[in-house]
Amino acid sequence: MTTEFGPRDLLIILQILSSAVGGIVVPYLDNVLGLRTREYLTYVLAAFESTGILFKLRLTFGLFIFPALASLFNLFAVWHALLLLPPMMRYIRGVETEDKFSGSMATVEIRFYLYFGPTVALYIVRFLWSIRGIIAAVSISLTGTLILCPNSLRSQVTAMVFKIAVTLIRLYSRYDINIRGLIIRACDALVAPFDRWEIEIVKWRRERRYRPLTSYQYRKLETYRHIRLLRLKRRSIFSEPSCELIQVPLDKAPAFEAISHTWGDKDPSIPIVVDGHQILVTAAVEELLFYRRSFFCSSLFWIDAICINQSDVNEKSEQLPLMTDIYRRAFRVLVWLGASESFQDTRIVRKMIRVLTWPLIFLSTSSMLAGLFDNDEQAFIAVGRLFSHPWFERIWVVQEVAVGKAVHVMYHGICVDWNTLASAAKNLGSDTDLKCRLLYHLSPKTTSTSASDAKLGRSSTINTMEQLHWPNLEFITKIREVIRLGCPCSLAHALGMTIPYKSKDPRDKIFAVLGIANDGSKLPFKPNYIDSIEDVFLKTTAFILSSEDWFIILTVTGRGYESYTYKKRSKLLDKLPSWVPDFSSDTIAGTRPFSEESIRLRDIAGKVTTTSDPRVIQLQVVEFDVIQHLGPKLKVRSSSLPYRPNSSVPIDTFIEQGTQFMANMGAEERDWYLSARRLARETSVRFLKSQEAADQGFWELCMSHGEHMDRWGPPPTVCTPLSSSFRKYFEFFFLTNPKESLSDGEPMLGSILGKKVTANEALLMQMYLFRRFSVAAGGKAFCLTASGSMALVPPLAREGDMLVHIRGGYVPIVLRRKSPGERRAELVGTCKVHYVEDVYSGSGWEDWLLE
Repeated sequence: MTTEFGPRDLLIILQILSSAVGGIVVPYLDNVLGLRTREYLTYVLAAFESTGILFKLRLTFGLFIFPALASLFNLFAVWHALLLLPPMMRYIRGVETEDKFSGSMATVEIRFYLYFGPTVALYIVRFLWSIRGIIAAVSISLTGTLILCPNSLRSQVTAMVFKIAVTLIRLYSRYDINIRGLIIRACDALVAPFDRWEIEIVKWRRERRYRPLTSYQYRKLETYRHIRLLRLKRRSIFSEPSCELIQVPLDKAPAFEAISHTWGDKDPSIPIVVDGHQILVTAAVEELLFYRRSFFCSSLFWIDAICINQSDVNEKSEQLPLMTDIYRRAFRVLVWLGASESFQDTRIVRKMIRVLTWPLIFLSTSSMLAGLFDNDEQAFIAVGRLFSHPWFERIWVVQEVAVGKAVHVMYHGICVDWNTLASAAKNLGSDTDLKCRLLYHLSPKTTSTSASDAKLGRSSTINTMEQLHWPNLEFITKIREVIRLGCPCSLAHALGMTIPYKSKDPRDKIFAVLGIANDGSKLPFKPNYIDSIEDVFLKTTAFILSSEDWFIILTVTGRGYESYTYKKRSKLLDKLPSWVPDFSSDTIAGTRPFSEESIRLRDIAGKVTTTSDPRVIQLQVVEFDVIQHLGPKLKVRSSSLPYRPNSSVPIDTFIEQGTQFMANMGAEERDWYLSARRLARETSVRFLKSQEAADQGFWELCMSHGEHMDRWGPPPTVCTPLSSSFRKYFEFFFLTNPKESLSDGEPMLGSILGKKVTANEALLMQMYLFRRFSVAAGGKAFCLTASGSMALVPPLAREGDMLVHIRGGYVPIVLRRKSPGERRAELVGTCKVHYVEDVYSGSGWEDWLLE
């Protein structure tokens, strides 16, 4: 991303040059001009200072202390000091991000150094000239000592000097020894603790309030384009926030901030004062109001929990279409992730974000971390808590961030720009070493007894990986970019990509993405909270099936899937047609991803036809096979997958624990593999002519998902996992004792790759093959078809279910016939069939009804 050089940058350069010139010219004028002339001139120059503070100071000093500020040098020195105030006030008020504050303060600091530099340098030169004899004697002595001393001592002295220099640089980086660093540390150490102490007193007083306040009565909005804004009044010490609600037309609304926050699991129960009455809010909203108060002025906010009457369903439905415009018109979208908990945590997170977004030219991220932290465990745990915040998985945040002009994120007293946070998440997620170290520190300890250090006995688990939401940040950032470019995605794509997000009301899974979809405004019904959940899901799916991207919906729905978390089956599935997804459920396990190539090869003549029954659709179908023998099914579970942080865990410890994991974790996977392979050998051998062909076909099916589905990517050693050699290697270490497989597997892997490999490389390859197998087979059942093909189908599929191609589709589908002799069926789910192409280009299409 390139930045253009603009007028603002030119102005900054001119200001810096003016300070440099002033540091030389102004002292000269002080020596040339007389005292009376300098005094009058300082009055005139002080009057031109924009805030008026300098003129008031000059007037005060002129009345009471005549010589003070009569010097032009002193006047401009005070003016340079006053330049610190505006960015300081904006930072303390929370209206400026840390990056922008650091940039502003860095500019002021440079002007400081350049203005005072010539004068300080002159004093130093004069002082050194006065003691020139002593300096000369010391220099000659040191030079002679270094020349005459042995080479070993000379090397030690040079190394000591270099070590001192490196130590000073690290101390400067670690403790931010500069003006902005001191200000930030002062705010962290003083302002936040005082705020927490004041809030505790206010809450204590509120709990002992003699007379409770009455509930606030909302006035009806004047028009459908009116909104309410919350005016947060000026702050008074030891008093709770006082607010008032005002109505304004959205098109003529004054400058306001739109707040993005998470409601949490608890219902609103905390009272806040609004126009002398009380409104119940969540803890996050109360915390926001406490920390966003200002001593200097009132502020205007739009907060959905307060500005919309949550008990009025009709009003919620009327305000729903305005949500996109509200966040688009706000001068800033403020993402509130919580106030500061401790000075140490705030400092650590700030440094981690700085390291992750620093342009790496000469130093790596690991080197910078080593210079900033003695122990990186606390740093990774702190940044892990940030990216595990529940806000990142809330469905409404996608739209709120995507359409905002400026988006700032406040977390534990830190205010950062959205692009900065997204860049930190992207760099963290793309760096394998950093990702391994993060998951290592966040994951639970293992029970390994062979490791030399119990602290190192940890594993990175799928659960831990799923709790980190940097993919969500990347997705929201992409949506934000395409909206700015004027090319938003379709509603089908938006719904497909936001399935993992959560919402309190199931209908919000659809309503929250309408504003970011290019066809969201074309929905044939008005979004509201009056229609039932089933009606909203049914109407939305029917609308998507009439669009060009209609097949996306059919790949994420069906009767054959289990919940990812294997909780109680959703009751909505029994009420909805099989072709309508339950958007409120969590990610369903076993769905099969599709490739861009298969989308390009699809039959564009395919489409969905509606019928007189809104719960039935018509498709063109070609049946190519039937499930004849249904084998075992494999659940998607949180399998522990060890990964060694390169600079944290010794290789020996990693290998010991890795072999232990491979021994303990794969029981279900081994049983599934052996049972499915046995079925493939017994039934498919007559079609494939040999057991070797059956084993190889089964292996290729189990490795069907490509490397793009593996978040960790391939190991450093490049491999072709579909080959028979890697199948034999996988079966060797998967079905034998892990320690034996590791020791005996090294030469086997070396012969496959044609080079000598280490135990570490062998274990990394084993993990890679196991992960790829788990991704391909997890959440699916193995089956054999009537034609002898092997397939992976949804876990709740049955014998007799049909394997079909749908015209216009790009993956095979499993259908369940409703009754013999009729072309009526239910959708079961997607499947992968060995030796069967994803796209069918032949003829013989038949009309089928899908219920």
